[in-house]
Amino acid sequence: MAILPKICVSIAARSLEELENNFSLAKKSGADFLEIRFDFLQTSEFEVALQKAERLKNKAIYTLRNESELGNFRGSEEERAYWITRLADAKPMLLDIEFSTLKVDQRLENHLRKNNTPILISWHNTRQTPNLDELRSLMFEMKKLSKYVKIVTMAESIEDSISILELYRDAIDTRLIAFAMGEKGILSRLLCGLCESAPFTYASLGSEIAPGQMSINQMRRLYDRIVRNNGIGANH
Repeated sequence: MAILPKICVSIAARSLEELENNFSLAKKSGADFLEIRFDFLQTSEFEVALQKAERLKNKAIYTLRNESELGNFRGSEEERAYWITRLADAKPMLLDIEFSTLKVDQRLENHLRKNNTPILISWHNTRQTPNLDELRSLMFEMKKLSKYVKIVTMAESIEDSISILELYRDAIDTRLIAFAMGEKGILSRLLCGLCESAPFTYASLGSEIAPGQMSINQMRRLYDRIVRNNGIGANH
């Protein structure tokens, strides 16, 4: 029987009440995993949010994204590093942390290594899609830090969507999530989930959080038609 690709729903609640409501909506939608975007909450709410997320942490990715990579956290990098260690200590399924952050913060990297924190190392280019050689080189550097690698670019053309998907040809011993943002990147968001080395792709609960993000309902319908009707990705 064909197996549908896994979908991770991004949750960007701006209040604790909205967070609880989104958890319920994610469950009803049949989300396989949750990306909990702590950067949309106030820091004063983080501890309570962690308590509320405790029951879901085994299928959750905790994220505290900075502004330079489409995040909403507006504190200092020192403050963000503190809260990243707090999220790590809560032991989620994965901690999403930017490649750029670990390159400059050795203390944070040491903390995560010491605590055996499972990390999703991520990189975002909000302006363009670099050429394939650059992306390959980047992927090889990132996989030194974790087998879970996320590379996201901005698509300026349909060719950019196709180009970033070429990374999957070299994703040996890597759990790669690679796609392009924007209207011209929508195709890559869908197709990356069909690649064997992709652990999941991302969707929203409704309104997009990142440019070109589809809702989980839209994505499920498309996967159902592609996979069940044609057998594509049946061994995923």
